[in-house]
Amino acid sequence: MEGWGQTRYGWFLGYDRTYSSSADPQSALGKPLAVGSLAADKNEIPFGSLVRINSLPPPWNNQLFVANDVGSMINQKHVDVYCGTGSAANAQTMQITTDNVRLCQSGPVRDS
Repeated sequence: MEGWGQTRYGWFLGYDRTYSSSADPQSALGKPLAVGSLAADKNEIPFGSLVRINSLPPPWNNQLFVANDVGSMINQKHVDVYCGTGSAANAQTMQITTDNVRLCQSGPVRDS
């Protein structure tokens, strides 16, 4: 719905001071977004933090999100959840869009 957009040719177009293309939508870290990626204010929720949002409807209430993205509309009281691409992902986005929820944050993800 925002950020990278999929073209009719199947590749993605993004903008961060300049336009660029990719086979996948990219996070602020330049890595492909995955379902469960979370865009957050990195001053509030540092990159790599694990976050759970228990008040979301199932199965999203059990999803462990990873803070690995930022966005132009992100601030201290707003996060974005990446649900994927296509109409089914758009429907999921609409289902979980809400106000006034609490986030449960734990430590950063450790690379193996």
